[in-house]
Amino acid sequence: MLDKVIPGASFEQATCEYAVASQPLPGISADLKIFGGEAGTAEATAWFESEKQAAGQLGGGVDNAEIPDLADGAVALYREPVLYLTARSGNACVSVGFRPGVEAARTFDKLHPLQQQLPALTAVMKDVLTSLT
Repeated sequence: MLDKVIPGASFEQATCEYAVASQPLPGISADLKIFGGEAGTAEATAWFESEKQAAGQLGGGVDNAEIPDLADGAVALYREPVLYLTARSGNACVSVGFRPGVEAARTFDKLHPLQQQLPALTAVMKDVLTSLT
C-alpha cells in the first residue's frame, strides 16, 4: 500500500495498545509512522492525504470529519465499533483508534456519533503528539 501512495518511501513504525487487563473493551491503540530523510514531511503529507481521502470515500454507516487546528492536519471517522483520529505533524502520522465498551457505544448519536466524541478523541491525540516531542 505504501509503495502505491509514496513510491520508495520508508518509515519507522510503532504501535501501542492500551486496555484493562481483565477486559478487552474499552481499548485504545496508537499507531505512529515517522518518515525519515529530507522527503519525510512530504511523504508524511502524502500518506495523511491518502488516509483522509479514503476516510471520505467509505460511504454508508461511516461518520467522518476534518478536525481544524490540530497538528498540521487531522481527520476523524467512526466506523462502528471504532472511533479513529488520524493526524499529521511534520514528518509523523499518528492514528488513534478507540474501541468503546458496548454500554458507552449505545449512548452515541446514531446519525453523528463523532460530534459528541471529538473533544475526548482530540485530547488523546494531543497527548500522543505531545509525547513525540
